[in-house]
Amino acid sequence: MNGLVFLLGGPDVGKTTLFKQVAQEFLSAGLRVGLIDSDVGQSTIGPPTTIGMVIAEEKLPDFSHPQAIYFVGNNNPVGHLLEVMVGSRRLVGKAVKAGVDVIVFDSSGLVQPPYGLALKYNKLELLRPQRIIAVEKKDELGPILSWLSCWDTEILHMRPSEKARARSASERTKYRQEKYRQYFEGAFLKTLDLNELCLYPPNFLSDRVDPIELLVGLQDDKWDTVAIGIIESLTDDTISIYAPYPPGVNIRGLVGGYIGLLRDGSEIGKIQPRQVL
Repeated sequence: MNGLVFLLGGPDVGKTTLFKQVAQEFLSAGLRVGLIDSDVGQSTIGPPTTIGMVIAEEKLPDFSHPQAIYFVGNNNPVGHLLEVMVGSRRLVGKAVKAGVDVIVFDSSGLVQPPYGLALKYNKLELLRPQRIIAVEKKDELGPILSWLSCWDTEILHMRPSEKARARSASERTKYRQEKYRQYFEGAFLKTLDLNELCLYPPNFLSDRVDPIELLVGLQDDKWDTVAIGIIESLTDDTISIYAPYPPGVNIRGLVGGYIGLLRDGSEIGKIQPRQVL
């Protein structure tokens, strides 16, 4: 494998466009490329609240239907730094196992201390990329780049494209709604036996005021996220979840999320995470 290329930059600097351009350059060179998107709020690959991965050969695939996802549970990494780091590492491992020649990794725009610094430091420690592309408007990456300069890692410094523009909060909300809508095309309601499921956190259904319309991650017997779904009804023994269930997969567990969601992709509130970071 030729290594991992890590895109580093704050919000609205054009990382998504650059992400695709870098991947296309590798594809044009005849390489098999793993693309991983860890921006859980403005996801390019897969739905919001997840880290997504696709593997590309010859041309870029449909990003709406990732080959692997990891459910973080929220559209903001703050409060979920551990999940983002674990999910990033697991999907990199999946791409390596799939035999890609190179991995292009797009990180979130959270770069400001303390959370952005902690997230990027520990994620880079876990992934150890061979190349880093740092895109900054002024010097907002200074705290991160100050210690990266001591690494034996190739760092390419770039300014944002002139086409990059800031997106408003309402634009970001509409973008998430459209990404959810695309993801849930073909979804259907299925009732599962709670007695046959493992739950994480173990008490997330009984410990929350009302789990109806809560997003959850659906896990297989290897504890890989195979889909995300919306809880629509709950009894003492059963739970009905609206999701794009993959055929032939045995659902063995649920991971509780922090976002309420309607079928049309509208977010309807959050549950505050109980974590320091």
